[in-house]
Amino acid sequence: MKTRTFRSILLTVVVLVVCAVFARVVLQRAKTPDTFRRYVLDPIPESVARIRARQPKTLGGYGFTFRFEIDRSDLAAILDSRSLERVHDLAYEGKVLSWYWTPSTSVSMSPYGYSWWPPEPKWFADLGRWKDPEAYALEQRRPDGRITEVLIYNPELREAIFLTWLAR
Repeated sequence: MKTRTFRSILLTVVVLVVCAVFARVVLQRAKTPDTFRRYVLDPIPESVARIRARQPKTLGGYGFTFRFEIDRSDLAAILDSRSLERVHDLAYEGKVLSWYWTPSTSVSMSPYGYSWWPPEPKWFADLGRWKDPEAYALEQRRPDGRITEVLIYNPELREAIFLTWLAR
């Protein structure tokens, strides 16, 4: 009798965990286009496909990372919608993203280096293997904090990564 009760409890726990994971995945996918519209661009250009998004934990403020397919012609819509400037020597190593505004002025951030959950997604981690991507960035002080946005485009893959970060 004890074995049957234990199995029933174990089965119930397993089913609940599977349902919770499934619900999280389904809900995340359902709201990804809405999150893209809110933090990247609305309306979403025709060529944008396979949007993936993650919200790393932050202390105050917010942070979002997106990866998506996009044609170069539609990339201009994102660039025209905000004050992004071309940056140089972008690198992603050891969970630190860095770039240069000028040959002597650099910036770095660690979108996944300070949080254990959610873990760094594989689709973001392989950014370090992109060869000479085009990169654009913005840093701006606002009344609610400092916003940093970075758009990275890989013309070979026709893919972009967009980060938006508000530090309070």
